Amino acid sequence: MQLTITLDENVATSRTSWHVHSDQPVFDRAATADTLDRALADATDWIRQADASI
Repeated sequence: MQLTITLDENVATSRTSWHVHSDQPVFDRAATADTLDRALADATDWIRQADASI
């Protein structure tokens, strides 16, 4: 399975949206966070959860 993380930081608000896209849509997920670091941590946590469920 291939996973891609996309991070998009809004410099005006400092909020970052993240999206995890996979070749199996059941593992796709998106959300926003207050900081870039938190967005990356949240996306990484989601990937760990997806990996554990396989």
